[in-house]
Amino acid sequence: MEIVYISRSILPSRAANSVHVMKMCQALAQNSHIVTLVAAKITKNQTEDLFNYYGVQENFKIMLLNGRTDKAAGLLLYLINFYLYIKKAKPPELFYSRDLFTLTLATLLINTPFLYETHKPPTTFIHSYLTRRLLKNKNLKKIVVITGALKGEYLKKFPSLPAEKITVAPDGADIPDTQMYKKAFKAKKDKLIIGYVGNLYPGRGMEIIYAVAKEIPQYDFNIIGGSMKDIVYWQNACQELKNIFFKGFVPHGELYIYYAEIDIVLAPYQKIGICFCLEQL
Repeated sequence: MEIVYISRSILPSRAANSVHVMKMCQALAQNSHIVTLVAAKITKNQTEDLFNYYGVQENFKIMLLNGRTDKAAGLLLYLINFYLYIKKAKPPELFYSRDLFTLTLATLLINTPFLYETHKPPTTFIHSYLTRRLLKNKNLKKIVVITGALKGEYLKKFPSLPAEKITVAPDGADIPDTQMYKKAFKAKKDKLIIGYVGNLYPGRGMEIIYAVAKEIPQYDFNIIGGSMKDIVYWQNACQELKNIFFKGFVPHGELYIYYAEIDIVLAPYQKIGICFCLEQL
């Protein structure tokens, strides 16, 4: 089946949504579909660089359109370029998207079946309006949600939506390439290495990592990821600790090198974001 995966993710970027769309397109292509990913660009990176950057197989096509979609003016430019692209392109057999704006535009222009994936319920007037438009479209095949609870939220918010129209498909991950990890593995230091990979904003558990690292100085903690603002904040907060090392952002395709060095991986996520004073720890 010919599938056009519509997104407004910026490629390349640090955003998790950019990893998600690249991995999704890889998975669809691995299942014998002919896939084209439409995404935004703000640099002149060649598409082959993107496959290396995200560590995915080069088994699908990428169409990059100008427009910085994280800014209002850039989003408008992207939508204009997307309109021009979709008008000229050969209609696919299926549209797949998790973006309301580009998917709505595509469904207005082309009479093609589509799947809409969503990771949260609509919270604004415009998102609710666009969602209702898509739900009324005869070409909607399925809404894909990532949790049963989210399915319940949609059924509650849109009572006329048939439950069988919603498919629950939790996020997954690739099966690790053990040979790749073996090649990246280095001889261990004399200390156990504990690691965390992800964002550092409130609710991700950096407060817990700080408290634990303070109690067990005999072990090293490698912290990978986070925005520059959050990294600077936590570097200042952890100045007195000699066993926490901030590695900064690492492209997804290179993360296996760092995972290979970690003995214990932490996932100290909190249900809600919390603020705290270091003096309380």
